Amino acid sequence: MYDTNYDLSTVIFVIHKEIMKTKMGRPKVPKAKFRGILIQARLMPEENRAINEAIRRSKQAKSEWIRKALLTAAGSDKSAS
Repeated sequence: MYDTNYDLSTVIFVIHKEIMKTKMGRPKVPKAKFRGILIQARLMPEENRAINEAIRRSKQAKSEWIRKALLTAAGSDKSAS
């Protein structure tokens, strides 16, 4: 009927591997664009509303707006000292 040298999990794995030839998931980000550092901050609800409103008015992505705001603040802090 079937070869008894293989258990069912091996057969399923082989079939799955044949069907799923392409890699699934998010594509790799090029090293030049990789951003691996995450900064977190806790906000009061009114602070969050004000920031989200400024982001909405700018029509930028939230992460891009925050990144630019932090870099601007870092640059002005650096020049003040």
